[in-house]
Amino acid sequence: MTPAANQTTRRRPGRPRGSDSADVRRRIIAAGTELIGKQGFEATPMTQIAEAAGLSPTGLAHHFPSKRALLGAILEYRDEMDTFPDAENPGSPWACLDELVVLAGINSGRRNLVRLFSTLTAEAVDTKHPGHAWMLHHYDRILTSVTTRLERERQAGRIHPDTPCNHIAHRFTALMDGYQVQWLLDPGFDMAEALARDLAETKRAWSLPTPEPLNNTTKE
Repeated sequence: MTPAANQTTRRRPGRPRGSDSADVRRRIIAAGTELIGKQGFEATPMTQIAEAAGLSPTGLAHHFPSKRALLGAILEYRDEMDTFPDAENPGSPWACLDELVVLAGINSGRRNLVRLFSTLTAEAVDTKHPGHAWMLHHYDRILTSVTTRLERERQAGRIHPDTPCNHIAHRFTALMDGYQVQWLLDPGFDMAEALARDLAETKRAWSLPTPEPLNNTTKE
C-alpha cells in the first residue's frame, strides 16, 4: 500500500468516523474540477486526478469507480454552489435578474468552477457527452425560473404588460455565459458590472413609469 493510500484509510484520533472519507471526496472533487476545467473531460485521465488529489488510482476508485461517476459528483457540487443568492432588493420586480448580477460577482471568486462550466458547455453539445443531460437540465431550470418569475411580475402589473419575459431570460443567460468566457480570458473584466449595466437598460425599457407624487398643497 502506498503512503497516500494508507493516509486515506486511517482515521485520525478524535475525528468522527467517515469524516476522513468526506475530506478525501472533497479533495478528489476539487482536483477533478480543476483538471477537467483546464483539459476537458475526455482529455483528463483518472490517474492524473488521483495524483492531484494525493491518492493512488485504487484509492480514487474506492470513492469514484469511474470518471462518469466523478463527473456526476462534480456537477452536483456545482449545483450546490450555484444556488441563486438573495438580491439586494428582494422586493423588486426585477429581483430574479438582480440575483444573477450578485451571482456573477460571487463567481469571480470561483475560477475553477467557472472554467469547468465553460469547458463542459462546449463539450456537452455532443449528445454522447456524459454531461449532456445535466447541461440540458441546467438551462431548462434557469430559463424556466427566470421566465416564470418575470411572468408573475408582469401579470401582477409590476412591470410593463408587453415585457418579453422569455426573451429576457434567454438574453441574460447568454450574457452571463459570454461574460464568464471573457472573464476567463481577461480576469480584469468585471462580469458583475457588465451584467448590471445590461440590467439597468432592461429596467429602463420595461419598468412601469414612476407615478407623479400627489400635490397636497391647498389653496388659500
